[in-house]
Amino acid sequence: MDSKSIVRKDVRVRIPLPAQLPCVRAEGVPLEAAPILFRPMRIQKSLHELGDRLSRARDELRIVDEQLVYQNDVVDEAETRMLVSETPVADRAYRAARDDQKKLEAQRDRALKEIEDLRREQDRLLDRMLGAES
Repeated sequence: MDSKSIVRKDVRVRIPLPAQLPCVRAEGVPLEAAPILFRPMRIQKSLHELGDRLSRARDELRIVDEQLVYQNDVVDEAETRMLVSETPVADRAYRAARDDQKKLEAQRDRALKEIEDLRREQDRLLDRMLGAES
């Protein structure tokens, strides 16, 4: 008998299972199979989110600035009352107003730092996006 005429019985072919991918995006696209175009899209989404956060931080800074202007007037008035009346009540009112002013100044500093950090992150993402496109 030649090799072509041999009848093979009970030959089973086992199809391997697909390999498990360790990471899958929310869109269902595996990270390894994702086209290169997804990177700029992710950066654009991050930039959009950063823009929203930056807008909220600027609004917070504007509000704190308005509160600080008002609080400066309150401190000046409380200081004048304290100096004129020389009573313990006026002294406590002045110290409370001054403490509130310091808290607002600290909050303003935090808002300025957050804006600076967000701008730095925005610049970093823009540099990455421009580097990915070129």
